[in-house]
Amino acid sequence: MRLYIINSTDLIPAVQKYYRILDFAPMEAKVAITVMGASPAGKKVLIKKVDGVEDFSYAILFDKAIHSAVSPGPGLDAMNRKSVQNVSDVLDELASETPRTIRLFEWVKEQITLATTDAVYGPKNPFADPRIREAYWYVPKN
Repeated sequence: MRLYIINSTDLIPAVQKYYRILDFAPMEAKVAITVMGASPAGKKVLIKKVDGVEDFSYAILFDKAIHSAVSPGPGLDAMNRKSVQNVSDVLDELASETPRTIRLFEWVKEQITLATTDAVYGPKNPFADPRIREAYWYVPKN
C-alpha cells in the first residue's frame, strides 16, 4: 500500500476534493485492526474480500454515518462534556476509597473506554458489558 504524507496546508483542499482517488479507508481499517486488536471476526467486518480484492466499504460507511455527530458543534461538545464528567466521577469515587493496589494500565483502559463509550452510546452502551470490552480488546497470543 502506498502512503502519501501531505505536509502543506495548501494541499489539503486538493486532497479532500479527490477523496475517492486518495482513499484513506484501507489504512484506517488496517490501523484499526492493529491499534484496537481486532478479533478475527472483527477483521472480517473491517476488510472483506470481494472477488479476491480487499473491500474497505465498512470504514467508508462508518465515517459517513458518524460524521455529523463528531463534527464540531453542540453534539460533540455534549459528548466531550459527558466523557470528562464520567472520568471526574470515577476519580472522585477512587479518591473516596481506602488505598488499594490497582493495575494502572488495565484500570485506565477500562475507565477511559467506559467514560468515552458511555458519552457516545448513552444508556445502551454495548461496552458496559465486560464481554464486549474483552472482545474489543482481544489480543491474539503469538
